[in-house]
Amino acid sequence: MPVEQGQFRARTRPASLADLALAAAFVAACWLIHAYPWISGTVTIPWDAKTHFMPQLQFLAASLAEGQSPAWNPYAFSGWPQVADPRSLLFSPPHLALAALSPAPSFAAADAVTLGVLLFGAVGLMLFFRDRGWHMAGATVAALVFIVGGSASAQIEQTGHILSLSVWPWALLLLARALDRSSRRWGLVAGLFGGWLAIGRDQVALLAIAHLTAFTLWHVAAAPARAEAARAVVRPLLTGALGWTLVAGVPIMLTLPLLATSYHLAHDLTVATRHSLDPGFGLVALIPNLYGSLGPAADYWGPASDGWSATAETGRAAGHLYFGAIPALLIIAHGLVGGRMWARDIRFHTVALVVFLLYALGGHTPVYRLLYEMMPGVDLFRRPIDATFHVGFAVAIVAGYLTHRLVTDGPPQLKAPQRLLLAALAVAAIGGAIWVAGAHDKLDAAWRPLSIAIGVAAVSAVAIVVAGRLGAAAGLASMLVLALPLAADLIRHNGAGELNALPPSVYEVLRPDSRDPIIAEMQSRMVAGRTQTRRDRVEMIGLGFAWPNAGMPHRLEHVLGYNTHRLRNYQQATGADENAAIWQMRKFAPAMPGYQSPLANILGLRHIASPVPLETIDKSFDPKRWPEPLRLPNGFIYENPDTLPRVQLVGSAIEADMASLWREGRWPRIDFRLGVIINTIPDGVPEFEPLKTVDNPGVARILDYRNDRVSIETVSSRPAMLVLNDVWHPWWQANVNGKLVPIQLANGLVRAIAVPAGTSRIEFAFRPIEGAWAQLTGRIGDRQKFGLVND
Repeated sequence: MPVEQGQFRARTRPASLADLALAAAFVAACWLIHAYPWISGTVTIPWDAKTHFMPQLQFLAASLAEGQSPAWNPYAFSGWPQVADPRSLLFSPPHLALAALSPAPSFAAADAVTLGVLLFGAVGLMLFFRDRGWHMAGATVAALVFIVGGSASAQIEQTGHILSLSVWPWALLLLARALDRSSRRWGLVAGLFGGWLAIGRDQVALLAIAHLTAFTLWHVAAAPARAEAARAVVRPLLTGALGWTLVAGVPIMLTLPLLATSYHLAHDLTVATRHSLDPGFGLVALIPNLYGSLGPAADYWGPASDGWSATAETGRAAGHLYFGAIPALLIIAHGLVGGRMWARDIRFHTVALVVFLLYALGGHTPVYRLLYEMMPGVDLFRRPIDATFHVGFAVAIVAGYLTHRLVTDGPPQLKAPQRLLLAALAVAAIGGAIWVAGAHDKLDAAWRPLSIAIGVAAVSAVAIVVAGRLGAAAGLASMLVLALPLAADLIRHNGAGELNALPPSVYEVLRPDSRDPIIAEMQSRMVAGRTQTRRDRVEMIGLGFAWPNAGMPHRLEHVLGYNTHRLRNYQQATGADENAAIWQMRKFAPAMPGYQSPLANILGLRHIASPVPLETIDKSFDPKRWPEPLRLPNGFIYENPDTLPRVQLVGSAIEADMASLWREGRWPRIDFRLGVIINTIPDGVPEFEPLKTVDNPGVARILDYRNDRVSIETVSSRPAMLVLNDVWHPWWQANVNGKLVPIQLANGLVRAIAVPAGTSRIEFAFRPIEGAWAQLTGRIGDRQKFGLVND
């Protein structure tokens, strides 16, 4: 059956498979050179890649190895619905594969996955170029920029963003094939990859999906017969919707109600625009180390440092927009001045590049404000600068296309005014860099990177001239004359360095076999203190950026963690912040005003590690009430002797409004060893009377405790309340002797159920799909019912 060619289809013969294989082999070799420092273990991808994502991967791997479900995570914030968290990696195929293969993935293995998906995405981009009929020299340039350019390298710590970025080229490739062929089969496959992109549930995925939507609309609008084109896209879009739903339906269904029951840093447009791309970073596109970005942090003097805007919160990595001298020269000389960026074949991607750049600039233009107020989903994210990932993607396509045009058509013939404009732009770039350096008294620091950039630009300009003269007939030579200097340039300026690589020893505490003295002592105490009724929790506060999620690899049930999301009732009750790297970040709340409070005891917060005495953190703390802390080389460990058991059987209850308790912190007068605070007292359970002594009706013991299941046995002389001091969440179910019973929110934060007299078997089970569906039923589309906030 002949293939109908749409406006995006190739106008020249696609490259042969042999040419594609050679180009891909070259890209893979460059990738290996670039990736080697990380995959060899010499350095590791730092910051969020280790502090947040590595513990998620370790928890996933250990859970699978133990035959447990990773759906509920007991090792952060006293319990967390891991399956609904977009950053949990539970729905990332490459991380699932690694977790299935290794019960304890190494740093190098995790880094290899992150770098590997970039190579995977680059291959999809090269196939897209081949489908367009664009020269493999252009595909190679695009692939190198995609892997090593801009945020793909400088912000490689953002594991979730890298995953979304790497799926995007494949989704674009398959969507283009589906639209060009009006094919149901290609539409289905495109939908599957679009669903994979959507389960990233981050801003990179959101804007990528918007890009694919715009690509589809452009396909129809640019067709000679629009009505016919519109009818032709219906078939692939219908099967695509099916594929998308099959992949993304469940993860998104789980995440929507999480937003209703979680706390995420609320902010308005003003706060969001503080994370805008500073226009000063534009000079980095031409002079990569102008601000000292590639050296020690102390030497950096660019945007967000002293002497720049006090409201900016964009670091040097987010603004490192260097995509190589060859792409920059091609875009300026051939694209802008020569006019090739507005050619029919590349016009859509040029427009996309401009839109992404304006979005990233955030508050510096009115475009972001317009999108923030009108485009669904934008107000869920607080960093317009995340669009620098998209800028890199668009630059890769545009620079690759301009390379294709250079090799196949030669350089554009610039007229005298155009040549004058080009010279003026070069002078403006150099003069602008000198002016900015002088304004910040950094001329001494700027002359060397400026000189290097001029030298690299000169070599790159020669390569462009040579490639243009060689032309398409030279085949591999045309590709190499551009790709070799570009690869060297990118790996030199965007490879492993201060921005994206640190010694693995910095994160030694996250290794499962860590010898850190605090970890060793905590683990020893956990084992020694565990009984059929007791499971202790810990807090590790202010020990450094690597520590907040260290409970996951070491199986320590931590009351804090590192996540922008926390369960709303947990945050309101405990004051838990999104991070615990420094002790000044420890916040308390009316219901938990300090460590020596009822809620700390209810949670079983028995061991607290801190680099400073606790009275420095908690001004109400009385050190005389607790034993002397253990002093270790890197901190103190305190023990709370007043914690309650994990399971309790109590014979009385008292009613109270939990929201008022969180808000005002006024605890009813009650002995938590004998009674429980709940919303409604069930029949047969007497009301707690402070002046009346009532013995407990029996005992409760833990039979089995797993991530998503807890089995308990009670023996009671009369109807009573079983209190499980685990965080309450609506997706947990309980049954007593095989019969479902309601779980009440108890003691401000935990779970309680009524149990009958006699011997009973109680099963608590985490049922996320049933629970999410129950929450969503009847509420889809009602923004207020979900409690969504602007973050």
